[in-house]
Amino acid sequence: MSYSPVYSAAFVEYTDASPNTQFQVPSGYTAIVRQFSVYAELAAVNVQLASQDGETGNYVVLASAILAGFPASQQLYGRWVVPEGLTIALLGGEVGTGLNVYIGGYLLTNVVS
Repeated sequence: MSYSPVYSAAFVEYTDASPNTQFQVPSGYTAIVRQFSVYAELAAVNVQLASQDGETGNYVVLASAILAGFPASQQLYGRWVVPEGLTIALLGGEVGTGLNVYIGGYLLTNVVS
């Protein structure tokens, strides 16, 4: 018996210049979110890491980061599981400038051979 490969991946890398807010977990894979990092140069920020159903728009908040200050940052680490077909989403709003968000972890294949 051999085990399925594991891929390290950056799911969401959000900046003001590149506002990427979601990653859909491909068919045949399961995502494990390990890191949720938020940095703001000057802001009042409340952002959430969520698992979202692409068809209905329903979501479950997995973690939340609330920042206020200049600069401010927060790093959260966990083992949040997002199954195939669902979307890893960055939700929330900001007032200020220089918001940077990283959501990353592992992408596991769903097949054991």
